[in-house]
Amino acid sequence: MEKKKIPVAMSGGAVSSVAALLLREAGYAVAGATMLLGVHRLGDEAGRFTNESVADAQSVCGRLGIPHRIFDFADLMEQRGIGQFVRECQNGQTPNPCVDCNRHLKFGALPRHPGRRQGEGCFHTGPGSDYAGAIRRFYTADEVLGGGIIEEVVRV
Repeated sequence: MEKKKIPVAMSGGAVSSVAALLLREAGYAVAGATMLLGVHRLGDEAGRFTNESVADAQSVCGRLGIPHRIFDFADLMEQRGIGQFVRECQNGQTPNPCVDCNRHLKFGALPRHPGRRQGEGCFHTGPGSDYAGAIRRFYTADEVLGGGIIEEVVRV
């Protein structure tokens, strides 16, 4: 039977890295998906992306042996994130850029991107997603922060 495909929004940080590891260990076909949000769009001479979070996500995916895709949302971030923030400030409002970014990018453009693969029925977005419940495996904060789980990601 074919494994259920689950792309994971990968920031390169500990939470998304552990989520990818746990889902992979639970038998899912995991792929990392990273939003390129800044001005560093081009790779260096060796083809590595110069954006640190993208490079971190690439490295984690490589260590986990899962595919990694990068989606360039720099223009959308400028328009819906930074631009919206500036417009609201100019109008005397108190913006909340994380709400706008989550709505338009993390939960909007990323899961709906045409670059997603056929058969990917759901999309894991890190904190707030119920991956622990989905795979029936739970950890206390002490276990995660104690390093054992994070060390597993680094060791792989």
